[in-house]
Amino acid sequence: MWAYKKHQATKSASGRQKDDVVSLAGNKQTTITSTIAKQQTSKCIREEFVLDFLKTMVTADIPLNKLERIRPFISKYCKQGGSLPQQSTLRQVYLPRLFSDHHASLVDKFVNKPIAIILDETTDVRDHSILNIMFSVYGEVYLVDCVTMGACNHSTVSQAVVKTVTDYGIEYNNVMAVVTDSAAYCKKAYKDVLSGLFPQSTHVPCLAHIINLVGEIFLHWPSFNDVHLMCSMMKSAFFKKPQRKRRFLEFLSEYLPPNRVHLPPEPVRTRWGTWFAVIKYHTEYIHLYEGFFKSEKSEGVAVESLLEITRNKDRYKDVQLQMAFIVENCHHIMNLITYLEGTHFPLAAYMYNKMEEMRAFLLSGTTKLEFGIQTDIQLSKYDIQARKKYTLLFNKIFQSALDKFEKHIDHHPAMDHYKSTRLFNPVYLPAQPKTLDAYPNIPEFSVHNQELLDEFNIYTHLRINSEDKM
Repeated sequence: MWAYKKHQATKSASGRQKDDVVSLAGNKQTTITSTIAKQQTSKCIREEFVLDFLKTMVTADIPLNKLERIRPFISKYCKQGGSLPQQSTLRQVYLPRLFSDHHASLVDKFVNKPIAIILDETTDVRDHSILNIMFSVYGEVYLVDCVTMGACNHSTVSQAVVKTVTDYGIEYNNVMAVVTDSAAYCKKAYKDVLSGLFPQSTHVPCLAHIINLVGEIFLHWPSFNDVHLMCSMMKSAFFKKPQRKRRFLEFLSEYLPPNRVHLPPEPVRTRWGTWFAVIKYHTEYIHLYEGFFKSEKSEGVAVESLLEITRNKDRYKDVQLQMAFIVENCHHIMNLITYLEGTHFPLAAYMYNKMEEMRAFLLSGTTKLEFGIQTDIQLSKYDIQARKKYTLLFNKIFQSALDKFEKHIDHHPAMDHYKSTRLFNPVYLPAQPKTLDAYPNIPEFSVHNQELLDEFNIYTHLRINSEDKM
């Protein structure tokens, strides 16, 4: 019995000694190395959180001055929320690091890839000229630089492009295309400078810009002065006049259904088609202008000018006819601009035929005698001599538009490329040549290996009958 109790006491003491050893081991003082490692890990986690948070703010286009309003929420619900620095620190320290990381990721995307450079000039809120430079790689477009231009000319544009290409380490031989507006300085920049630096490239003047130039022939014809006067005076009459806008909407509601009661759109210099939308609006609402502005009893220049047009029968009739002509004959042009501005699918295979359709439309207008239902109704209000005069005028406008179109399209550097790419549209395939030599503008076809010949032969001899389509 005593031996058993002695054994249990010895066992218990031994167990307590082991627990004490384990406890002492657990409470062992940490080394400097392990402490520094933990601090570095914690610092890396905080840095990652701050950079990810800043990237989210920038991607979502949230100004950094909004940070103080959301800081309490971030601190309460995010583990690392208390580590967010002040907005000044984010701008001065972290934003440059984020940009450097973004720049490095873009550089990796462009290495040894064929590049198309896209240039687009716009203006900022202070009306400064801004040149946006984009790179297109396999259909993906990336904004790579925004350059404030003191003066827009071929020299400044060329310098901006060369600097950006150099900054991203792009091989000059990898630049396949340079897409610009059809402005003279853009053409000169490519012809005098960029074509020599990028020997493999083709200049591609923007087709949407060219068609917009054609449309401006209709909108800015010299004898349509009263149309432009009405547009500008209507804009001025409502500029910074909220009470007049309210009264105008109330006036319209007395004569029109609710779905047609809205203010006239404002023309924007940098938005193609806005002038067309303005004229279309005035065509539909002009018969109400005299009644409204007469009730305003204003002596302002804008109101007086509008009343002069609406009260003068001859001027009013001419404006109605001219606006009807613009609306009914420019919608083809505006629809094509909208189509060309679309980015939902590749358009190159359709471009050649679209341009030929526009050529046919403009050519038909140079000789036709009917210009649309509303235009013909307005023309019927004139005597025979006046109708003949306006018919010849409208034919002349179409001829000027055709001349502008042919000036740009017939000398378009990429039109042969567009013509060749029709091969990749099955709709046009039956009418295309069936030999590789017929497509010298497609570089990949210059290597005549057997695999390419076999695939080309299979593709060009595809037959899809009506039963297969069903």
